Amino acid sequence: MMLADLKLDGKLRKVIMQAPKNGFFYSAVGGLKDLRFMTTEVHADYLNIVLGGTRTQKGMASFADVLKKDEAEAIHHYLIARANEDWGLNSSTGVEAGTKAP
Repeated sequence: MMLADLKLDGKLRKVIMQAPKNGFFYSAVGGLKDLRFMTTEVHADYLNIVLGGTRTQKGMASFADVLKKDEAEAIHHYLIARANEDWGLNSSTGVEAGTKAP
């Protein structure tokens, strides 16, 4: 991880940047979000957020220029599967879109 000062929306902000295994840097203003805890509303609006950019004002850029719809859906399914794995649940009894871990 690395701390940096980045200009976002015309303001200088302190951010944490991380380059995980793939070597790309990611930054987070106000902390990193744990996507295993997405709400029902976020699951329902997932493609609009990821591809449509409906949360750009909150720092979540659109990935429409680099992801196809089926790729974004695969990532969404992965996040749900990962939550199930982390909590020791199987797909038939595990986390469904919009639910939280027990």
